[in-house]
Amino acid sequence: MSPLRLLCVAGALYGTAIEAQARNGFSWHFGQSVPVSVSGELSQPLAYAALKDGSIVTVEFQSTSVSRYSVSGAQIWKVGRAGSGPGEFRVPYRLAVLDDETILVFDIGTATTTRLSPAGKFLGTLKSDLPISINSVLAMPNGDILMSGTTADPRGRGQALHLFGPTLKHKRSFGRLPDVTDPRLRRVVSPGTLGVHARDGFFHTVDFPHELVVYSWDLKELKRVSIPVEIDPPETWVTFATTADGRSSVRTNREAKRPRSVLQLGDDLFLGGYVSAKSSVVLFDSEGRLIDEMPQPAEWSAVATFDSRRRQLWIYGERNDEPMLFRIPVR
Repeated sequence: MSPLRLLCVAGALYGTAIEAQARNGFSWHFGQSVPVSVSGELSQPLAYAALKDGSIVTVEFQSTSVSRYSVSGAQIWKVGRAGSGPGEFRVPYRLAVLDDETILVFDIGTATTTRLSPAGKFLGTLKSDLPISINSVLAMPNGDILMSGTTADPRGRGQALHLFGPTLKHKRSFGRLPDVTDPRLRRVVSPGTLGVHARDGFFHTVDFPHELVVYSWDLKELKRVSIPVEIDPPETWVTFATTADGRSSVRTNREAKRPRSVLQLGDDLFLGGYVSAKSSVVLFDSEGRLIDEMPQPAEWSAVATFDSRRRQLWIYGERNDEPMLFRIPVR
């Protein structure tokens, strides 16, 4: 066989192998990534939410602001500045979008929540009657707000989930905190993240043991699913030390595998993984069965959010040192 024909046959076999892998792996579930170079400053986004028209709202820590970007990356509006007055932020940290697309911005610097209209207009502030260290927020269909986090208040101490009414008046607390042996790890191990379940209500991702707890909207626990990700015990995630002047310090172990947040991409498809020196992304089904795993792409600094209406995954990352968003269709 001639070298040229041998090369062609090898190329065809290689293409067939890649096609077969794509049908069974990540490429089969995702379309072509579309980089979106945003028209405004995109500085350390800490939270994201997709709106009904396909645009995305971001909370940006460094500029203490909230921005809304179109599908093409054009900045529709940007509001906020450093401060503690109306429409100002100290540490804007999390977002929730109500059914009428009112945007709630949770500021852990002022312990207040700012209400914005879909057009970015300041509508007022709310303050929770239960002090809580917020990790994740979810708007319920009835207007209630669910938060994952920790609190020293007896009404919610030792529980991971806290339900509030529309004015942020505490209703009840429930849910499992991660299992840790050292109380100091409570500051390090996440109380979990929240997400809308495509069929049943919502889910809570527990960091350790790493599992998905599915609830109905009336807060009944429906099932627990072990997430097929090998993570290290929380005791290996950090090192505690005391400095010469008596202050305590925490050093992150970059080699330890720590769980990442979970997003649901369809009725029976979830995206998760772990973060470490060699981070990984996994797909799994509603029974916790592994579908596929791959190293985290270099451009994926963070998985932003999933637009279920358009079946589109938003990723925050960098290309050529330029912060940008990426849109990835999900099949």
